[in-house]
Amino acid sequence: MNIKTLAIAAAMTLTSFAANAATLKVVYTGTVTSSYVDGQDLFGVGSFGSDVMNGLAFTATYIYDTDIGYAQGSATSPQLYGYGATSPVLSAVLTINGVSVGSNTPSYGTVYRQGGHAGDTTDVVTQFQKDEISYYAPGTYFHLYMGGLVSDDDLTLDLDGSFDAASTGSYSNFQMYSYDPASYTYPYSLRASFDTTNVTVSAVPIPASLPLLAAALGGFGIITRRRKKAKRT
Repeated sequence: MNIKTLAIAAAMTLTSFAANAATLKVVYTGTVTSSYVDGQDLFGVGSFGSDVMNGLAFTATYIYDTDIGYAQGSATSPQLYGYGATSPVLSAVLTINGVSVGSNTPSYGTVYRQGGHAGDTTDVVTQFQKDEISYYAPGTYFHLYMGGLVSDDDLTLDLDGSFDAASTGSYSNFQMYSYDPASYTYPYSLRASFDTTNVTVSAVPIPASLPLLAAALGGFGIITRRRKKAKRT
């Protein structure tokens, strides 16, 4: 089963609209540390099997809205989560080797932060930012879980707070596969783990018509975008 480009990742093109303070963009960057590709070379690495994407740079970009979802946790570990229309994570896009894969209709999404030092939550010297999104439908599954441990005296535990910091640790992985119920087979399967080296959270412009834009894309959860090749001179 081949995946063709279905739509440009809408969440990646929203920066031309008026800003909404409750909407933020989280960008994780780093390298792939382990990987497995079977059935389709979605990221264009030219081979299949284990570790074929190891060492490649990645960028994972989430858009989330703190006005959406269910709150839990505490002042030192705030979390929002939700399912379908209640997901605070509006979209997520993973880019490796110039190819972007993502979802803009999450089945589940969560955003989470945690900070503190030696049990003293008034001295926040480390902070863990986590973002997770899942999309599942008959025959298709997409899951992207990213986390980064950062150290900075200026970090805030407010989910609306922005920062840009190096990551000293990560808990990150990606999985995507398709299933054919007629043949009981998996036409393709991809897995990867990551070493996150930087995490940036910033306010982003989001149009009020975002739900309509998502609907215009047909409600299809998986989106891909391939980098255009430079013209030969």
